Amino acid sequence: MAWPANNKYATVRAWLIQLLTNLPDERERDNIARELMTFRTGKSRAQLMIEPHPFTESDLNFFVASAERLSKHVPLQHITNQAFFFGRPFYVDSRVLVPRPETEELVELALSQFHASEHIRVLDIGTGSGVIPISIKLERPLWEVQAWEISKEAIEVASRNAQDLSADIAIAEVNVLWNDLPGGAFDLIISNPPYIPKRERAVMDQRVTDHDPSLALFVDDAEPLIFYQRIAAYAESHLTEKGKLLFEIHEKFGKEMQELLAAKFNTELYQDAQGKDRILKAERK
Repeated sequence: MAWPANNKYATVRAWLIQLLTNLPDERERDNIARELMTFRTGKSRAQLMIEPHPFTESDLNFFVASAERLSKHVPLQHITNQAFFFGRPFYVDSRVLVPRPETEELVELALSQFHASEHIRVLDIGTGSGVIPISIKLERPLWEVQAWEISKEAIEVASRNAQDLSADIAIAEVNVLWNDLPGGAFDLIISNPPYIPKRERAVMDQRVTDHDPSLALFVDDAEPLIFYQRIAAYAESHLTEKGKLLFEIHEKFGKEMQELLAAKFNTELYQDAQGKDRILKAERK
């Protein structure tokens, strides 16, 4: 494709949208074009529309290379190494999941469970890039926040994000399936563990299956609730008397999750913005 006729914002944007023809949705092409341009220039969309910006040949080459990677189902967040969560920029790459909007709803619910002025202890299990514990800590500075993660590579990313965003959280390498887990008493235990049965892989978006870490996504078809079982067992003896347990869950397993916890906990299901069962809250009976 020929270079754009000039380096004005509107012209370059229209040219970039044409580069993204492999993406079937026109609105998605436009949004991605705008995001690539703001990322490359460091200017907001409004600034680019108002202030002239001299797009260089290097910029255009970056856009061409990005369009090629997007055509191979590479997530935009892996091209920019940036994902916004709770209004903050987090570093992401193929070592961690790209954070989803529904997980922001999980954090919003977590923040509403205790007053900001309280001194409580929070544990996030399976922290990935650290978006959950970091967001909680930055929104509730008085809360003591710990995070567990099995992947050393994910811990590197979470630690980088904690440092970049000045979030004082403690991150430890822990596999919740271990027999001997660390002790402690927590007022809030929160987790977005792997919950997708492997049989669903075939119908999922390639941007997820090809580029997000399988370790953070999938569970064996025969034991889809294994992480919830182990976390709930840990919570039985490590939640404080008025402690709360919050899970992000598979939309198809809301009833099964309530049955799993029924013996020890009172539970409540919450739907996400799409009306799907997505969050489960549990409290001691």
